[in-house]
Amino acid sequence: MTIRRVPNEQAPSSEIPLKEWLSRLIININSALASIIDMSYTHTDVTGSITTNGRQVLICRNTSSIDVTLELAPPIGTEVHVKRKDAEVIVKGPIDGVVDKTINIVNYSMHLYYDGIEWSEI
Repeated sequence: MTIRRVPNEQAPSSEIPLKEWLSRLIININSALASIIDMSYTHTDVTGSITTNGRQVLICRNTSSIDVTLELAPPIGTEVHVKRKDAEVIVKGPIDGVVDKTINIVNYSMHLYYDGIEWSEI
């Protein structure tokens, strides 16, 4: 049995054996799953102002007001969690059309998602 595929510059013929096609499919699926599974977060205890870098969980243990500046152009789908444990935390960046958001409540957590245009609190 053969599978007909859309012409491709790298493919000399328009048909490949089913076994080879399945093998390539499994490799592509494994690659995609590896990138999905490797969506781990970096945990950081924060005591001073910081700029985010990738997927992070920030536990803010500051004794005076600090700024958490969101990365300007991270990869689409980047998530950042900010948890206030003590003093005020100002999250800077375009969040839901607002330039900055302040976490005024102790133990409040903000979950942010970057969609390619701006950050959204979710």
